[in-house]
Amino acid sequence: MKMMRFDECNGNDFNELHRKSSFYCVNKRIMDILGGCFGLILSAIPIIFLAIRIKKDGGSIFYAQERIGKNGKPFTMYKLRSMVHRMPMI
Repeated sequence: MKMMRFDECNGNDFNELHRKSSFYCVNKRIMDILGGCFGLILSAIPIIFLAIRIKKDGGSIFYAQERIGKNGKPFTMYKLRSMVHRMPMI
């Protein structure tokens, strides 16, 4: 069975052996959104904990970096800071 995008999931492809109904497509989209929200909530707990620990160390919580994306279009990526600023030992 071939994978279908949500906007392709309209049931007009009569060559498919298993034609997707609009009810199936709507339910799948709802489950995708609910699963994504659940994942965000679940990952927010350790992110909040780490943000508090990083803030105690001093400096900014997030690190921004310019990256090159699809078709060469630049975008800014944000990450939790993982570097520690310390004085070098002499």
